[in-house]
Amino acid sequence: EYHFSMKWQDQTTKATIRIVPNGDQVKGAIQSKDSGNFVPIMALECDGLEPYAFHPLGDEFFVINNGGVKIESVDLSSGDWSDYDMSYGSLLVKNFESKFE
Repeated sequence: EYHFSMKWQDQTTKATIRIVPNGDQVKGAIQSKDSGNFVPIMALECDGLEPYAFHPLGDEFFVINNGGVKIESVDLSSGDWSDYDMSYGSLLVKNFESKFE
């Protein structure tokens, strides 16, 4: 099963991308102690194409606060996100960046 496939004009085979569950270097969650470091969050198997950029579109992320409450639809399209919870204080994602290696 592929998560993305396309066929270039005049080619006989499709170019594909498949998300590899639990890749060798994929970390389960990003925590505050990871601040300032790139953390692998996804492994891809690519055949016939190579991704070079990722741009958050809106609500594909979530945050879990210190109390275990999940905040859905975190929009990182601007690179920053913040929220405040009366019980747990400020939640902040700042300077979100991505890269492919």
